[in-house]
Amino acid sequence: MNHLFFIFFSLFSCLSNAMESSDQTFLIDLVNLNSSSHSIEGCDRVRQRISQEAKKLGLNVRTFELQEKRKILMIEAQDAQPEILFIGHVDTVFSKDSSFQKATLLKEKIKGPGVIDMKSGIVLMFSILKKLSPQNRKKVRILLNDDEELGSFISQKKLRELSRGIPYGLVFEPGLADGSFVQSHSGVFWFEVDVKGKAAHAGNHPERGVNACLQLSQWIQEIQKLENPKKKLTINVGKIEGGNQTNVVCENAKAFFDLRYVDPRDLESFKKQLHITLKTKTVFSDKKESVSVQWRHLVSIHSMPSSASEKIVSVAKKLAKKNHFDFRATHVGYASDANHLSTLGISLLVGVGPYGGHMHHSEEFMKISSYDSRLKFVTALVQKLLF
Repeated sequence: MNHLFFIFFSLFSCLSNAMESSDQTFLIDLVNLNSSSHSIEGCDRVRQRISQEAKKLGLNVRTFELQEKRKILMIEAQDAQPEILFIGHVDTVFSKDSSFQKATLLKEKIKGPGVIDMKSGIVLMFSILKKLSPQNRKKVRILLNDDEELGSFISQKKLRELSRGIPYGLVFEPGLADGSFVQSHSGVFWFEVDVKGKAAHAGNHPERGVNACLQLSQWIQEIQKLENPKKKLTINVGKIEGGNQTNVVCENAKAFFDLRYVDPRDLESFKKQLHITLKTKTVFSDKKESVSVQWRHLVSIHSMPSSASEKIVSVAKKLAKKNHFDFRATHVGYASDANHLSTLGISLLVGVGPYGGHMHHSEEFMKISSYDSRLKFVTALVQKLLF
């Protein structure tokens, strides 16, 4: 065992300190191919470029066709017996007509659409595979979907099927700006509140109307009071619709909410409180005509608890301590495909990809030094998990 660790430590110490020019070329090629979640053709072009890279390493490439022309790309060695998943996505948030389309190579960073979310993560997967022995390469399965930025609602079922029974998963989303990894995710619950009142002329007979906009505005404030930041339960009203004309009492109004939570019990408690709030907190309780209200669940992604990362984080911490690497793992409020996989018993670590700043923004960039750091540590972590 001591001999094995010596070999392992030597590998960790001797990895290149600079991003290979071939890796830079691969990354720039991917970034320059627009792959908006809404562009099937763009995602196909990215998959083709990734497939070229996979075939250079003698890896098998398989595409799974899903509904609405969505696809999952699976890459692994011949006769693979996967023990570790490399998980990622080819889609980005940048539309085909966005002004932010091309990569720019600067002195210490690479700027471009999707460069950290998460095309550099995809390139890093292949850099790591190149460092592995042929035997260990057979223990890795790469899964890439194309609807992650939309919630993976089409691909998640197949993603879970292809992941089942594999003990470890590395999700190549970008690390946090300070280099931290991610060990837990909030759950996501989107819902709408739909209010119906009664229209009337705002000048001649305002008293005959029941203003749905007014009632909704009160309910929004009451719903916001149900937020509990100490429990990491947050509420955001992100969109409001209502009324037709200024001189007509508002007849219909809607609000769309984003709720984030950690403990599923807190979500269930919120639903009960929401029901009570919509029954009792009314502006028009003194009128015969009352507003009607319905709330409807839109999107739900369950949370990923820190227990889903416990095993792999323990290994990573020990590895980091022995090699004087500053390893940190934290909770984040956003979701990833790890949320969908966390109930399968896979030990997951998220945010293993390179990092930089301005994710989902026209200034998105990757620190080149973060690529080098991640390549060293994540390769060593993979080797350690496969010992």
